[in-house]
Amino acid sequence: MEILLLGTIHLEETTDMVQLNKEARNKFDEEQFEILTDDLAFFQPEQIFVEYPYKMQEQLDAQYKDFSLNGRPLQRNEIYQIGFRLASKLGQKKIYAVDWNEEISGIKGLEAITDEQSVTALQKLLQKTTVKMQTVSSKIQTGNIVEFFKFINTAEQNLQDHQLYVDLMLLQDEVAFEWVANYWYYRNLKIVQNIRKSIEQGTQKAVIIYGAGHNYLLQQMLQDDPQITVTPYGEYTVQEIAHCSKKNL
Repeated sequence: MEILLLGTIHLEETTDMVQLNKEARNKFDEEQFEILTDDLAFFQPEQIFVEYPYKMQEQLDAQYKDFSLNGRPLQRNEIYQIGFRLASKLGQKKIYAVDWNEEISGIKGLEAITDEQSVTALQKLLQKTTVKMQTVSSKIQTGNIVEFFKFINTAEQNLQDHQLYVDLMLLQDEVAFEWVANYWYYRNLKIVQNIRKSIEQGTQKAVIIYGAGHNYLLQQMLQDDPQITVTPYGEYTVQEIAHCSKKNL
């Protein structure tokens, strides 16, 4: 099975530690999202998985039906601007909710870190991440949505995003370690479990649309299955997608 992994910025404000400002999030308009989804459509995915709670599939189904049948305007979130738009282009009747993001008893958030040395180290890590987001924001200003998404989905960027969580584990702080090991890694494992449960029989190609910070672990965990190949969007050209699609006709 082939999976095309599209890591994305969040187009609406979230609870993430670091995120782009509103001006940067609103840089791309509907015309640009049409260009991006036209590009993704060359891959001809049979299923589209998105960062929406797995337990709320029926709600997502209702929203997509309302959009498809009644022409309801798309919300700003990437689930709709990219996921709904792509599914509609491909004539698909459904997109798949695969997220898990719940509280775990006994696991404290990073705000619970109180050790002075750890707090200082955490602030330095977040400053580094803020600098990275400034680079990402500058890339948005070029106005080329395909080039931008290619950039944030390169192996280098995926590794940089993942490095934050590695650095958190190395803080020598038990709160940080527990959060990364028992929340962040657990969450991504649950997402992969939900994806695996949602794969329909006979599906050969799928697209995953998720916050780019998940790219590294989702690719690694999915490819633990030798029957699954995951390619980040930054490593897949339109020509290659078209070529692969023709081979499957």
